[in-house]
Amino acid sequence: MTVFDFFAGEELVRPTVTTLEAERIAIELFGIAGSAIELGSHQDRNFRIDVTSESSVTSYLLKVDNSAFSQAELLAQDGAMAHLSARGLRVPVPVVGVDGKTRQQWKSHNDTLNVRMLSFVEGTSLASEATFSPATVSALGTLSGQVARELADFDSAG
Repeated sequence: MTVFDFFAGEELVRPTVTTLEAERIAIELFGIAGSAIELGSHQDRNFRIDVTSESSVTSYLLKVDNSAFSQAELLAQDGAMAHLSARGLRVPVPVVGVDGKTRQQWKSHNDTLNVRMLSFVEGTSLASEATFSPATVSALGTLSGQVARELADFDSAG
């Protein structure tokens, strides 16, 4: 079952977070001061946080998770990313917050939101593509096979 099957017929309500609030979350929970740019997502609220120094820009991904997902599921996602990264795949990995934990919570609009910061992987989003070239389809197939192979021995409660 995929997330799309799980929510078929239901409208996912994405968390309500502004770019200014995302910047506050980044600095207060993760100690990362930067400017936020909202990125697309069907279910969560994602922001690229750009930290500019004199000679470079370092980017992170602030992910405000949809409340439909349990802590166990979110921990499984974090574990899978760490597992894949350790196996040499170029994937985002969780960033530790100021309290030493990767999982954080933010009180907003009478709600408590699950929040995490990830390393940012540069690339082009496929969401804006109307069709995929044969090379893109081939690359996606190769990547899917690599991920499946590397997760074959991964186990998590979520």
